Amino acid sequence: ASELGSLPSNLSWMTIQQLQQLFRRKQLSPVELTRHFLKRIERLDKVLHAYITVDTEGALLQAKQAEAAIMQGKPLGALHGIPVSIKDLYMTKGVRTTQGSMIYQNHIPDKGPAGAFERKPTVLTPRRSA
Repeated sequence: ASELGSLPSNLSWMTIQQLQQLFRRKQLSPVELTRHFLKRIERLDKVLHAYITVDTEGALLQAKQAEAAIMQGKPLGALHGIPVSIKDLYMTKGVRTTQGSMIYQNHIPDKGPAGAFERKPTVLTPRRSA
């Protein structure tokens, strides 16, 4: 059960607009949504092998920051609090970026950002391979 009530059972299939509406009504928080998708990744990636690096700690930190902005009534951008994954080819500061190559299997860039996402209150979750 959610701190804000019971979570919808179809979170994985809702549109961004539907999720944003739940955020605005305080029926769902970015932290809850991020945890939902992190659990889903943990469960399904054992079979799919779609993710190279999952930055759970970073995703939850960004989700908490997005949630704080929502609770303060700040204006929301289109992807505010929405978890997204970034292709492993794009450098993200402090997060392992393999660029799909064994040569870079332990590469942690000291610079980023991964495009506009790092400057917006979007929740960056994992690094995906495909």
